[in-house]
Amino acid sequence: EELNKKKKRKGRERGREEQRREKEEKKEKKDEEEKEEEKREGRRKENFAVVNFIFP
Repeated sequence: EELNKKKKRKGRERGREEQRREKEEKKEKKDEEEKEEEKREGRRKENFAVVNFIFP
């Protein structure tokens, strides 16, 4: 019975760790995507600025 309790506890802890890891990976991926989006937006804004400067 004690052994079963220990196994269950270990299984739960492992499950929590996996969930935490997945959550962190999702967050990192989302942050990277947001940075990429900001870069794209920044480039667009720069391009508009150049066009407006050359052809007001």
